[in-house]
Amino acid sequence: MNDRQTLGRRGEDLAAEHLARLGWPLLARNWRTRGGELDLVARDGEWLVVVEVRARRGRRFGRPEESVDARKQRRLLQLAARYVHSVGWRGGWRIDVVAIDFPPGAGRGLDSQGKLVPEPDTPESDALQPSLSPLPDPQPDPSRPPREILLPDGTRLRHLRHAVAL
Repeated sequence: MNDRQTLGRRGEDLAAEHLARLGWPLLARNWRTRGGELDLVARDGEWLVVVEVRARRGRRFGRPEESVDARKQRRLLQLAARYVHSVGWRGGWRIDVVAIDFPPGAGRGLDSQGKLVPEPDTPESDALQPSLSPLPDPQPDPSRPPREILLPDGTRLRHLRHAVAL
């Protein structure tokens, strides 16, 4: 597994943990069909939620959510519609994006427990061992997840609801 895949896998793990903390049952992970893959599919009450996970280390190429461009949105809509049809879902559904900014010093591999290994110049205490804690929300709404979560190592997780217009 290369660095990019390792980072993506860890991002999906953090996103799945985030959804579990919200109490959203995970229905599918890495659901594949001809034409692509859905990262996560979960239930938010009566809603079926397709979750696109984007993870990046640093801001050299912009924020992770900025990579969900119009072309990617069209593909997500097509894949989500296929999933909805394949499972016979009759209720409402939406597409959310979970964007994860790993700090530039984030590890470059997974250990045997699936945790990111720190880079040689990064102290062990700075390795990604997540403990999700929400940043203060200036307008808290108990029915919505926090907009951003900060992990002790500096990783930021943003949950953007209804990120792709249906």
